[in-house]
Amino acid sequence: MRGTTTGREIDLIIENIGGNSGNSPPAGGKGGDDNGKCRRKGQPSPGRYYTGIAVGIVSILMFFMALASAFIVRKGSGDWVPVHIPLVMWFNTAILLASSATLEMARKRLANSNFSGFDNLWLLTTILGVVLRIGQVVA
Repeated sequence: MRGTTTGREIDLIIENIGGNSGNSPPAGGKGGDDNGKCRRKGQPSPGRYYTGIAVGIVSILMFFMALASAFIVRKGSGDWVPVHIPLVMWFNTAILLASSATLEMARKRLANSNFSGFDNLWLLTTILGVVLRIGQVVA
């Protein structure tokens, strides 16, 4: 039944058998199964983060390779109909790139304590963002 414990489990908790509730090592002095060889001191090694990033990049690469191969197979099937991209979409792309550039320039101005330059570029970035939203609605 949920929420109940047996007497044996309670005895283990009280006697601290099978676990280490404090920061002191067990009676043997070393603690763990590795005889003190793999103890963590401070932060984890950067290799762990690099491995995670590499696994993420490889999985994203595999996903896009699958999409690209599906596109190539589908296009070669003979009944492919190309999509016409409206001119406003190219305009929106240009606006998006321009707003990214102005945002980066604003960030650099702020880092150099040029607050008036930051304000002007931030305003321009905001205006470009509004124009992009309008372009998306039109598209």
